[in-house]
Amino acid sequence: MDIRRLQRLNKDFCQKVADAEAEVKRLKFEAYTTNEVSEAFLAQACLSRVEVLTIENEDLKKEVYHCKAEINAMT
Repeated sequence: MDIRRLQRLNKDFCQKVADAEAEVKRLKFEAYTTNEVSEAFLAQACLSRVEVLTIENEDLKKEVYHCKAEINAMT
C-alpha cells in the first residue's frame, strides 16, 4: 500500500470516529430529554390523580355528614 492511500484511509477512519462520537452525544442528550419529559408527564399524572382523589374525598365527607345528620334526625 502506498502512503497516500493509508493517509486517506486514516482520514476516513478519523471522520467516522468523529461522526460516531457526535451521534453518541446526540443520543445521550435525546435519552436525557426523553427521561425528563417522561418524569414530568408522570408527575403531572400523579398530581391529576391526587386532585381527583381529593375531590372524591370531599364528596364522601359531605355524604357522611348528611348521613350522620339523617341518623341524628331519626334519634
